Amino acid sequence: MLTHDREQAARYDSDPLIFRPIAVNVLLDLHDTSKRLLADAGAIQTPTLMIGVGKDWVVSLKAQQKFFDRQPISMPRLNHGKFQSSASEPANFALRVFKHSCS
Repeated sequence: MLTHDREQAARYDSDPLIFRPIAVNVLLDLHDTSKRLLADAGAIQTPTLMIGVGKDWVVSLKAQQKFFDRQPISMPRLNHGKFQSSASEPANFALRVFKHSCS
């Protein structure tokens, strides 16, 4: 779960529309797609907002940094992982900076 906010966590846990298990074939497809995306990062001409955290169990932060570094468009690097939490203002600031840099 990507929040430290207990109220958000409780809402997530009680939401009947969230289905947590994921099929193996979907995971394998995601893995294959991520490898292609990483290999093609240099061809992407659209500014890309990346949100990553150091303790991500799904996506390697090292792979995310490699993807970001391979992109030809220079975007500001803003490292913050506090979304949907009581300390989200720095992350919201990072989003505003990204939006402004794309204008």
